[in-house]
Amino acid sequence: MSTSKTRHRAVAVVIRTNPVSEKVEILLIKRSNYGQQYWTFPGGGIEDGETHEVACLRELFEESSVKGKIFRSLGTIQSMSIQQRTKGDILINEVFIVDHISGVPKLREDSSERRKELKGAEGGNQSYVPQWIAIDKFGSLADIYPTPVYNAVHQYIFVY
Repeated sequence: MSTSKTRHRAVAVVIRTNPVSEKVEILLIKRSNYGQQYWTFPGGGIEDGETHEVACLRELFEESSVKGKIFRSLGTIQSMSIQQRTKGDILINEVFIVDHISGVPKLREDSSERRKELKGAEGGNQSYVPQWIAIDKFGSLADIYPTPVYNAVHQYIFVY
């Protein structure tokens, strides 16, 4: 008998032009989670009464201290959770392309993600490091999850 769940998430794909180098960059989070290391996009669960767009911008700010504005929807993309505690869960990702408004990537001290980091080994040795990645390096990074979201973003950036 399967114990997997379906979880609805909002995902922010933030793209900006670096004001100094003038290179195009994308915001990613370097994650460590129960021994797994991977890259991911800012995002998370949709709370009761929230629209997908509001959840997207809230999660973006909580996980990176970055404020943004929805540019467009990239669509609904299904994936599977790779995290140890939720492995096998079906994720319904509402993905948005977001314009950078302000903020320097840094995990907020009052975020639930920061509380997970503070638990240390007891909490799975989790870490969240939001950072800008040059778009020309984005296509060569390994281990960007969820993979179907990465594929859609890659196509959006490099094909269109």
